[in-house]
Amino acid sequence: MEATQTYASATKRAAIDYAAGCLGGVMGIIVGQPFDTIKVRLQTHGAHYTSPWHCARHTVTCMHPFVQHEGVRGLFKGLASPLVGSVPINALVFGVHGSTLRALDSAATPSLSSVFYAGSIAGFVQSFVVAPTDLVKCQLQVQDGFQRGGRRAFAGPMDCIRHITATHGARGMFQGLWPTILRDTFSYGVYFYVYEATLRHLEARREALNATSQQAASMLFAGGCAGVVSWTIIYPLDVVKSVIQSQPSTSDLGLVRHAHTLYREHGWRVFTKGLGTTILRAFPVNAVTFYVYEETMTALS
Repeated sequence: MEATQTYASATKRAAIDYAAGCLGGVMGIIVGQPFDTIKVRLQTHGAHYTSPWHCARHTVTCMHPFVQHEGVRGLFKGLASPLVGSVPINALVFGVHGSTLRALDSAATPSLSSVFYAGSIAGFVQSFVVAPTDLVKCQLQVQDGFQRGGRRAFAGPMDCIRHITATHGARGMFQGLWPTILRDTFSYGVYFYVYEATLRHLEARREALNATSQQAASMLFAGGCAGVVSWTIIYPLDVVKSVIQSQPSTSDLGLVRHAHTLYREHGWRVFTKGLGTTILRAFPVNAVTFYVYEETMTALS
């Protein structure tokens, strides 16, 4: 009887983790999509833009004479793919993190090392879902002109998927998988570690000062910091991943060869292209993601 109750309780906690992570991720993606579109274009077509603002202005107002008018909707190009993908992805990240953390450390306040390891495992698991999603998103985001016989290369996510699988088979959907695994395994460990460490510090300080500020402010700030730190650390790897996934076809070049080619052709600055936009995006997106996650966890619990 006790074992059954324990199993039911663990299942309920896991289900709440998955649901809260899903909702938090969806809200974060909507907030961050315009920033993400600009980031990918700067990473892949950086020579065309002098700054993130120039890229955004070009996307919205279509100043280039050879580019079809995109309007504000251009900033949300490729949104459908990550939005649909965010359901399993964020459910996996927060669900696996929560379940793994409880398995690693049953203490009421788990150690920060356990938080890091659980985050890394969650990042590794979700890489196999996020790689195909990111591939479609990158392919759609770099479409800023006429391609493939006078029209856009892809009409939408499903058209993109059909083209990739028809040309390269199911394996083609995992173009850029290894960079994604390397990026997410480490970055999600850092992500959850920074969030938890920052939140604990802020809450301890708030209690010590008998401050009347709401815990929501601590959650928002800790979430924003987690996003900024984790993205800054792995950003060069994300640049290489974006370039690999933005190519029209699979390449024989590996991750290291791609990085070397980028460095030889563009110098070290290529690995920071779009970093400012990413940091600008990371704070509000992850502040919202963690806040919605925590509030949903509280409401469902």
